Amino acid sequence: MRIKLSTYPNSPEVAIVKVSESDLPSGPLAFSHSVSIKDLYLTRPAKPFNPSAEEAEKYKFKAIRDYGKRLFKALFPSDSTTPSRKLWASLSSQSGRILLIIDSNDPTFNIDEIPWEYAYADAPLLVKYNFVRMVYSSRCQDEFQFKPPLHLFLVAPDPIILSTCDGTDNALYLDEQYMNFINCFKFGKKTLTLERVFPATLESLKDIIKMKDAPKPVLHFMGHCMMIEEEPALLFEKEGGSVHYIRSCDLAAMSNFQLVFLAGCQTYKLA
Repeated sequence: MRIKLSTYPNSPEVAIVKVSESDLPSGPLAFSHSVSIKDLYLTRPAKPFNPSAEEAEKYKFKAIRDYGKRLFKALFPSDSTTPSRKLWASLSSQSGRILLIIDSNDPTFNIDEIPWEYAYADAPLLVKYNFVRMVYSSRCQDEFQFKPPLHLFLVAPDPIILSTCDGTDNALYLDEQYMNFINCFKFGKKTLTLERVFPATLESLKDIIKMKDAPKPVLHFMGHCMMIEEEPALLFEKEGGSVHYIRSCDLAAMSNFQLVFLAGCQTYKLA
């Protein structure tokens, strides 16, 4: 599926939504409509008065889900009898690949600032489908201008984890994933520098980035994730090989990263 978003020159608060069943540029247009985006920007929801930790967590997830449903309705309006929802039903039963193209430079109502990936049907689109966002914007292109070589720091942790109480084997064997990644990019030596963080500890990651002084480092985390005390966490290593749980929000707070990829297994969705 191909979704293209643009704005009217004289009405930048209105987005034009064009949807094609195929993600190819030559794919025929399935339907189009316009939608006001003034109320679609993400704002921090007000919290209930003095909530318990459990109530606050439930409220936060409900607010995110409700916001995602508003985004989905903006992309696929009305009920199941309309062409938009019929097209969505066909996507859900097929490969589930979505290409979102944003073509707007308006500084007042920048539709690229809306997190369309989190539009919510039965799950956020980013979680359930292969979702790619493309931005045709000179402002964004200037902001993300890389000077080769692009420096990628790869973290492939394989911590020692004891089997769980139910006997599940939690061993992580990620070296092959690292070599597959290397092989995929071996022809880009002039434009891409790959460096593995070893040992795969948070301290090593911080030290190597500081030492290399990469202007816009990119992190590729090739480990696993899990929920720790109801918060998503990434599994790094400690000195000696034991597991070190790093909260996703703490990793995101390292502002020197330009981009972070999460891969390893389906557990990346937690983070």
